Amino acid sequence: MLIININFVEKVVTIVYNNCKLSKFFSVRRGEEMSIELEESKLLKDKYGNRKRGDNWEGRVTVLKQRISLYDIDCRRLEIRKKAIKVKCDELYILYNQYIEMSKTVEYISLESYKKITDQVNGIYNEIQRILDYKKKTNFMELINKIYSDTNKILEKLKNNNPLLEEKKNEKTVSEWFYEWLWTYKHGHKAKTTFKGYVNKTKNHIIKKFGDRKLSDITTTEIQLFINDLMKDYKPATIKQIYLLLKEGYERAVKDKLINESPVIDIEIPTIVPNPMNSVDIEQEKKLISIFKDDEMCWPFAVLIDTGLRTSELCGLKWENIDFKNRRICVRQSFQRVDNYEYVDEEIRRIGSSLEETTLKSRTSKREVPMSTGVLNILIDIFTETTNKYGKVDNKNYVFINTKGNPVVGDCLRSRLDDLLRKNNMASVSLHRFRHTFATRLYEAKVQLKSIQALLGHSTVNMTERYLHLSAEDQTNSMEQLEEYYKKVGIAI
Repeated sequence: MLIININFVEKVVTIVYNNCKLSKFFSVRRGEEMSIELEESKLLKDKYGNRKRGDNWEGRVTVLKQRISLYDIDCRRLEIRKKAIKVKCDELYILYNQYIEMSKTVEYISLESYKKITDQVNGIYNEIQRILDYKKKTNFMELINKIYSDTNKILEKLKNNNPLLEEKKNEKTVSEWFYEWLWTYKHGHKAKTTFKGYVNKTKNHIIKKFGDRKLSDITTTEIQLFINDLMKDYKPATIKQIYLLLKEGYERAVKDKLINESPVIDIEIPTIVPNPMNSVDIEQEKKLISIFKDDEMCWPFAVLIDTGLRTSELCGLKWENIDFKNRRICVRQSFQRVDNYEYVDEEIRRIGSSLEETTLKSRTSKREVPMSTGVLNILIDIFTETTNKYGKVDNKNYVFINTKGNPVVGDCLRSRLDDLLRKNNMASVSLHRFRHTFATRLYEAKVQLKSIQALLGHSTVNMTERYLHLSAEDQTNSMEQLEEYYKKVGIAI
């Protein structure tokens, strides 16, 4: 049986009052009331003459004991926190004094040192805040905040005195340099259509990602992550083009001594798996040619499918390029719509487009293509009609012209072909597919690969191989030819 002792209650009230930690639960006045209630309870007796015990006091004493225990735990925790705060504050104050002394002897610190030191100072300051978990401003925290602020000011001043930082302020951003590099080293040196591709890929990807940052701020890891992100939405060939622009731009920045080294090193890019464009099958080609031959407006398509010329090369043909005597077409220039640009305020801007005679796509594009009998007859008919209409043919005039006497362009030819195919209930075919068809027919006719390369004007055989599309029958024939050769040389498996 629990015995209630008034001295015990008074002791609890005194402890709580003196420490002011559990005062929200008790008060001195409440303790006095409890004492009086205990004294009165001693005088109460039941009907048998025994002292009546107040059972509710047992619960009250139990609660008091629990609260005293919790108070002891809080006191121990508070002592631990006080020690931890003291240690961290001492560390912060020691660092503060060290950096004051450093600022008197050291002119500047490196950027690496600045980052390392500030991380250390921030770590200590954040730990103090975590231990205190304060919500109200106190004089103590104002002092800590001042020490923390003064320390950062000293470090910032030492960092800003770094001469390398002054150089960095004058360093170009990725946007400034890549626009300057494209305009200086690519504009006028590359075909206008190629330059257009460079500008679009640089602006839409490289500058969009890194534009406002300094050249030397970009790391190899960031570039690899950039390439990895591109792999989610773009084909390997496109990613490779963007990568090469980034690589070449940075290499030129190193050569021009804008930065010390390029971050575009050891970057992994996706492997390009050729995605060949199918050629027109023979039956479809026969139907197309029969349509083309009967319509003067379709003669350009007949020439494309029987010469393998690019659309812009066909549009750029002049009568001086047609050698009727030797039955050859001399490819010397192109004619197409091109975008025009200007370099203003360190940025390349598009200022419209125009129809222009342009240089060929590459050095190997300059070539001579023999005429088939069909192409020869078409060109003779065009020459005759032009002579009858204008009285003579000027060698400087274009071969394929519209009703207004102006040279035709690719956009008009594509629109004309689409209308023709719809009218004849045929599937859509791109103009460039005619070039693939020409290459495939040459290969099927057993023409050597190097000869096909020369006729197409490709710079490499690998590019030519991408234009060739072998049927299952051709592959079977190739294996039969190999078996015949094995028999001839005496090889048996």
